[in-house]
Amino acid sequence: MIDSSYFVDVFETVVDDVRADYNPIATAYNSPDKEPYYIYGHQLEITNRLTKKNDGSEKFEKYPLIALFQDFTEDHGNPDPRIDYTIPFTVIIVASTENTYISKERYDNVFKTTLYPLYRLLLQKIDRSPYIITDSEERIKHLKTDRLFWGTAGTYGNQALIFNDNLDAIEINFSGLDIIKTYTQCQ
Repeated sequence: MIDSSYFVDVFETVVDDVRADYNPIATAYNSPDKEPYYIYGHQLEITNRLTKKNDGSEKFEKYPLIALFQDFTEDHGNPDPRIDYTIPFTVIIVASTENTYISKERYDNVFKTTLYPLYRLLLQKIDRSPYIITDSEERIKHLKTDRLFWGTAGTYGNQALIFNDNLDAIEINFSGLDIIKTYTQCQ
């Protein structure tokens, strides 16, 4: 059991569970294939880390990716003694795409085959996490945005790539998840 006071670790356990169901063959054989990959940090840091992978042996170990964006604010002082804090946060699920795809091709080849299955698995694993209190998978409050050709917004579409790659993404803004206490507090 991990110390739930570190949300990046709590969320990593969720991604580990997603990974086990998303790629069961690689997991069963202890393959180094760790899809989906997981990174957390500020968007600029994540971009820099992914860009550095282009120069080495990890250039194909980037996507699909679940990225937890920081900073996030923990709301402490819940009257329920089981809850350590409530946390709103943003996650992006990202997959490689072709820059020539039109919207229908993006949905057929990326969203329906990779992004939506990962999105559904992520909600399922959040609901089943021993570190998170939820009513049900369907009641996890969040906003979801499909980001076709994910990039920096311009007047008539994206004007720059994010993460320096051609990507499609689902951005998820969680309104607040209750994280349980799994550590002994000092008296």
